[in-house]
Amino acid sequence: MNWFVSAVYPDVPSAREVADDLVRHGFPPERISVLAKEEHREALTEERDDASGHRAREGAAAGGVIGAIAGGLVGLASLGVPGGIVVGGPIAAFLGGATVGAAGAGLLGALIGLGLPEEEARTCEQCVRDGGVLVAVALDSPDKAADAEALLCRGHPCTRAHVGSFGSC
Repeated sequence: MNWFVSAVYPDVPSAREVADDLVRHGFPPERISVLAKEEHREALTEERDDASGHRAREGAAAGGVIGAIAGGLVGLASLGVPGGIVVGGPIAAFLGGATVGAAGAGLLGALIGLGLPEEEARTCEQCVRDGGVLVAVALDSPDKAADAEALLCRGHPCTRAHVGSFGSC
């Protein structure tokens, strides 16, 4: 069983900030996932000035978690969102799996498959369709879920932080 905590943020800068905050508080970057509309791919991988004022690719000298994840974004047209969805991080394997694609349930079904209750999944789906960015952190157990949830809530998400579990991916 894998545990995760997730929330949807209204824009890429908000998602970037909360992902960096998770890492600053000890959550490994390889455990953080993002899910957004395809139209955000460029913004997720854009260059930013690093601390010394030099342009740096996110995830390299700038230390940006979102950029590092975005380097491995996978496009998922099968989730039924016009223009497609991009996802990176641990949940990409689950969402790209045959069970999600075969279900034909789109993004809503994928979110429910990740363990979100249907009503919360509908809210998350609408936020992503409206341009929001889902940030999730995968956990080996629910022990650090409260810490992750607190950090995700500080980032002013457009959905409440959700703790869930999903089958092994």
